[in-house]
Amino acid sequence: DAPSDLSNVLSFWTFVSDILSVFRPPCVGLGTFWQSLALKSLGPVIVAVVFLATYGLSYVATCAMRKGSAMNPVLLQQGYFTIIFSFFTGIAQAAFTVVVCANNPSRRETLQADRSVLCYEGDWFAMLVVGVLSILCW
Repeated sequence: DAPSDLSNVLSFWTFVSDILSVFRPPCVGLGTFWQSLALKSLGPVIVAVVFLATYGLSYVATCAMRKGSAMNPVLLQQGYFTIIFSFFTGIAQAAFTVVVCANNPSRRETLQADRSVLCYEGDWFAMLVVGVLSILCW
């Protein structure tokens, strides 16, 4: 059956738009929509910290060995932006998730990604700030 085969193939690649699907955030207490949104928004920053730490360790190792073999910062930067570009779809999707509201049978608008979050009320404004900052940064 062609549609189900295609669905299986495409479902394999969902991690490209949602890198957290590779991990299990609820297992470490990050099960709410708000927490996963914050983690997705901070993803590029976390990757940058890992790259900077790698460069720092390389520099320290070079100084300790007294050899000029430190990592090339230009190549490190290219590697970082390659990863960001690869997962840009997921980063952009996470940033814009907050502004996608839909009508509910109760005549209230809720987030399409999480129907328990009411749009234009309470926690939604805090999520909106995170979403807008993500859009501006990434």
